[in-house]
Amino acid sequence: MQKRYADMTNYPDIFRNTYWGVFSCEGREEYMKPIFENRNRFAENFPTIKNANYRKSKHRYFFELIFERVRREGTSDDHIEYYDTGYSFIGISSHYCDESNHATWQKYGFRLIDPLYAPDQSTYMYEYFYKLLEVEKQLKESHAIKLLCDETNSKKLIRK
Repeated sequence: MQKRYADMTNYPDIFRNTYWGVFSCEGREEYMKPIFENRNRFAENFPTIKNANYRKSKHRYFFELIFERVRREGTSDDHIEYYDTGYSFIGISSHYCDESNHATWQKYGFRLIDPLYAPDQSTYMYEYFYKLLEVEKQLKESHAIKLLCDETNSKKLIRK
């Protein structure tokens, strides 16, 4: 059986459905070894990560808009992958990049991470915390309830 790049990681299920993951690694094991290690670390940094390349969602549309803005500024986006951690949605793009492209990626909130596609390509990642918005809303609601309770108790104390 032919080994694919995804099979060379500790997390083949996460990377199997990516453009990168389906390539045969025959004769390229040593060259790609740093990428296999980077992918392992990437997956370990997000213990609940799942591949979301084939799942359409409002989060993916958000990234498609950002990638379109990057392209409008003359920076290429290539080898795009999507992941869902259960609390955030991650978009990555790997490509050949020069200094002028780096500024464009940073302008849109992406950060440079260890290469995940090839040793001679840069990888940029953006993490959108969709659960954080829900948590913030819950905190604000609970804080508002606490303020209401405090205000009610203060009025009771004043009335006494």
